[in-house]
Amino acid sequence: MSALELKIPPPVWFIASLVIAYGLDWLTPGARLSVAGLPQIGVVIAIVSVLFALAAIRAFRRHETTIHPTHPGKTTALVMEGPFRLSRNPMYLGLVGVLLAAVCSLQNPVSLVAVPFLVWAVMRFQIIPEERILAANFGEPYADYCRRVPRWLIV
Repeated sequence: MSALELKIPPPVWFIASLVIAYGLDWLTPGARLSVAGLPQIGVVIAIVSVLFALAAIRAFRRHETTIHPTHPGKTTALVMEGPFRLSRNPMYLGLVGVLLAAVCSLQNPVSLVAVPFLVWAVMRFQIIPEERILAANFGEPYADYCRRVPRWLIV
């Protein structure tokens, strides 16, 4: 187990990814594109992503379980409703969506590097350790849920 597992909350990885995206944009201004409608598409992606994540938080609250990402062992309920029917990680998916929206507003393809970085960091240091803990705590119901619902939306 890595020393960073469950130590850095996903919002911190998100902020680091934003810094990477904006930093790469600043370093490569010549790579910027001007694609009509791309910033507006980014706004739509951001709104949908935030609403998706908020619905997930609301589902956790309804089940009176923790949303604190560094303490998944304190989870008291397996939430499988709302956005959790489509993705096992709708809050993290929301963060990725908002980052993608920011990259759309930058219109710099070099900044896209930040998106797979965020996905990798959250997968490696948050989702995989969380899954180990949830599998130990919830057993077969969680295993069945994992077979039916993808981590993200398609994978």
